[in-house]
Amino acid sequence: MNKEKEANQKTLALQNVLAKNLISYGVTLRTKNNNPLKAKLLFAKAVKYSSKKKQKIQAKILYNTVQKYIYEHQNNITKAILSKDRKTIICWYKDGT
Repeated sequence: MNKEKEANQKTLALQNVLAKNLISYGVTLRTKNNNPLKAKLLFAKAVKYSSKKKQKIQAKILYNTVQKYIYEHQNNITKAILSKDRKTIICWYKDGT
């Protein structure tokens, strides 16, 4: 095996580990920290970096699930206020969250 092929295999292996960790952290952000936007970003990166078909499909499903959640909340906003420092938006939704 030549050095270039060996380097490519190592790169793919590292990218798959990265994708696995991105998915894991994204799930944590989505479920425990209630941060769907950051989770969505991590799932998108996992899709980009993964070379494993099953892992890529898992990341796409998670991405689409978070996207649906975000879209549903956007359509149910009843009130929104911008913070004084203009860095945060506080929203009230029809479902009470």
